[in-house]
Amino acid sequence: MTSITVGDNFTVINLEMRFAIYSRAYMTFILSYNAEGNGGTYTLQGRAYLDEETAASGSSAGLWNRDGTKISMHQLVNFLGGTIDLDIITIDPLSGTGTHIVYALK
Repeated sequence: MTSITVGDNFTVINLEMRFAIYSRAYMTFILSYNAEGNGGTYTLQGRAYLDEETAASGSSAGLWNRDGTKISMHQLVNFLGGTIDLDIITIDPLSGTGTHIVYALK
């Protein structure tokens, strides 16, 4: 996690991740709050760098919820070529760490 910006109506979370297929990826999540303030919806913008000559970008949306200090985000991602994944991203702002689990649906 590189930064968190907290607002009255939304929170912005910036992440840097490393994946097996990407050398490095950067993601910005904009989280909107539900009435209780412990979940809601979000949008995502991402950029990934596979090698020195290849970059990719994408966007998504999903649902998030907070359990204690941990934030879980769930999204469906539809890639070019027809691949569909369910992503579950969990971050812990207290420790500055997180996980990204990808389930291939199609």
